[in-house]
Amino acid sequence: MKNISISILKKLSLYILLPALIMSSSCSPTRRIPEGEYLLDKTRVNIDSKKIDRKNIKRFERQSPNKTVLTFKFHLWLYNLASPKREKFPSSWFRKIGEQPVIWDPVLTEQTTQQYIKYLETKGYYHSVVEDTVKLKRKKAVVAHNITLNDPYIINGLKYDFEDQNLVELIYSDTANSLIRIGDNFDKDILQKERQRIEELLKNNGYLKFNKQFIFYNAEESKKPNRVDLTILIKENVEGYPDPVTKIRRHYKYKIDNTIIYPNFSRIGTSDLKSRISADTIRKDQNLIIYANGKNIKPDAVLMPNLCTPQSIYSLKNTQKTYSNYSSLEIIRIVNIQYKEQYKSIPDSMGFKSVDCQIELTPRKKQDLQYEVFGTNSSGDWGGQINLLYNNYNLLHGAEYLQIKLTAARESMRKRYNASPMFEVGVETTLTLPMFLVPFNARSFTRKFNPRTLINISYSYQDRPDYTRTIAKTSFGYKWKGNRFNSHYFIPVEFNYVRVPGGIKDDELREDIVGSPLENSFNDHTIVAMRYVFEYSNQVVEKNRDFVFIRVMPEIALTYVKGDIDVRYNKQITPDNRIVYRLFTGVGYPIRDSETLPFEKMYFSGGPFGIRAWSTRDLGPGSDTSSTSRYANSLGDIKIEANLEYRFSLFWKMEGALFIDAGNIWLFNEYPERPGAEFKWDRFIDELAVGTGLGLRFDFNFLLIRTDFGLKLRDPAILEGSKWIDRNENIKYNFREFIRNRCTFQFGIGYPF
Repeated sequence: MKNISISILKKLSLYILLPALIMSSSCSPTRRIPEGEYLLDKTRVNIDSKKIDRKNIKRFERQSPNKTVLTFKFHLWLYNLASPKREKFPSSWFRKIGEQPVIWDPVLTEQTTQQYIKYLETKGYYHSVVEDTVKLKRKKAVVAHNITLNDPYIINGLKYDFEDQNLVELIYSDTANSLIRIGDNFDKDILQKERQRIEELLKNNGYLKFNKQFIFYNAEESKKPNRVDLTILIKENVEGYPDPVTKIRRHYKYKIDNTIIYPNFSRIGTSDLKSRISADTIRKDQNLIIYANGKNIKPDAVLMPNLCTPQSIYSLKNTQKTYSNYSSLEIIRIVNIQYKEQYKSIPDSMGFKSVDCQIELTPRKKQDLQYEVFGTNSSGDWGGQINLLYNNYNLLHGAEYLQIKLTAARESMRKRYNASPMFEVGVETTLTLPMFLVPFNARSFTRKFNPRTLINISYSYQDRPDYTRTIAKTSFGYKWKGNRFNSHYFIPVEFNYVRVPGGIKDDELREDIVGSPLENSFNDHTIVAMRYVFEYSNQVVEKNRDFVFIRVMPEIALTYVKGDIDVRYNKQITPDNRIVYRLFTGVGYPIRDSETLPFEKMYFSGGPFGIRAWSTRDLGPGSDTSSTSRYANSLGDIKIEANLEYRFSLFWKMEGALFIDAGNIWLFNEYPERPGAEFKWDRFIDELAVGTGLGLRFDFNFLLIRTDFGLKLRDPAILEGSKWIDRNENIKYNFREFIRNRCTFQFGIGYPF
């Protein structure tokens, strides 16, 4: 594996990094730096301990160098392309999309030093030494901050001081979840997180008006060196009258008295008295539902997502869950939840005050029409697809979501196979019900996990040069959220009926597969399957941080079992640079009398979402080349893919990417007519295809358009010589053959993974 990695790096240097080096050498980044000033080239942080993360402390530097792409200051290079004497295009455009040089400022370097000292103090490292050094050479400045940590201050003791004794029992009962531990560093960031945790604890137990501003810390140095005795002070309320005995203003719990829901709030207008009087009012399960201009949503559909019910204790968690439940309904565009304390509310015998919950739901237009247009390019064969979508977001006035999609697609197959174009038309209908449609009471499950019942019916007609096929499919299933990180998708029954009228039209393809397991896949067949999908993602939207995505999908049918695992890791280097790793493994095994998986359930590789140096279905299986026809129908029972992609911001809405893909597909069983197609533990590593390349992404927020230029590095189909193409002495290319045989242009919508 070490030799493989070295080989990949050499090829990356030759095919991808070389152009960047040429650009770098052709335009010096310091050529427009005034005399006596210096370009801030690099900043470094050197720490004598691993207890402080360099990435975290670098966030506090006051002056950072120009952005880089693989160590090349691309944005500065763009800026320098502009002529200093010209204000018109293209100079004005280069200045706009580029980044002006960062001139080293010694004052900001000193401020960075002070910021680092303050940061270390927040982590408990008082009296640490931070020294900055600057190296000036050839109009470039390299700034280094050298940090020597002192022994941290440690929490020696911890106690609580309550002004309001009513909070003692609840907070003490939850100290096992406290973020502050005796023996840990005196970390002020942890102290702030603990304030937030206590606030959420109290708000989830009825204390509507409590917030972290009532929580203070008192830290005193212990008799032991570098030790702190910590006191958490919970202050009394600032509102209300003090207790005549204790003289303390207590914090009160709140109970919801009335829940008032406005299902079409945008049509009411809170100040429009006439609309309120003419509105329809329904009281159900102690909830008040106020409609204006007709009942747009049935009362049951309005009440089901709500966890903020009358006579329940106020809970922040229930409020957030209610907000999420309503927001997930396609008919709802805006959700607003407010709590209004009743005038001069008096605590009841249990000490609860009363509050009214007002839920304002702004609906969207009930129906709309949308269209989608996609372009494709597979090895020079251009194609297109258009989808017409009809959406009804409130079909039966119960927030049912109906979508009907009409699809028409055409793709040229002349350059690859010198054949007539491929056509496809289809219709797909999906009905999403905002409930768990089961023969038992699932009301509590529905409110907690916000499930959906999915009913899907589709029909597709495909006319290819090699065969004509129709696929009729229907499925019934459920999806629901486990928590904020994971989701579930269960299809207890999926029915597929596949017809191949007239059989295989192309003689060459028929000769390729006659007598092979694939022959059965081109006959009429029926598939009845069950599938489950589990997804986990700890991504936080609009936050640049590392995250993991995992998808596990087992599937079983009468003729096969199948399972996929897809793992992705997004490593955020800087706000403008990240690396994404992916590993996919899929295995399908035919059972009973079946010799192979159904055609549409088999794996393929290549294309814009696979090994991008190969066209779709052009790779594999294994090292087999005997069945390659003029149609790309390489299929397998096993699939392994590993991808690594470096993504970086360029300018405007454009993003760049450098990638390496490796993988292949294989068959389970061995067939004499397909040597090398079966999976073998002792050789599958040698049968991995490797490709690299670069790409551009155009991010329009609602749509991401992607183009990738792939280059083959290692081809398992090479039977003689090295499978690393550049080492194979038997392969010689001129430029035209190089482009045709080793390069692939891919077009896609969205990220590849």
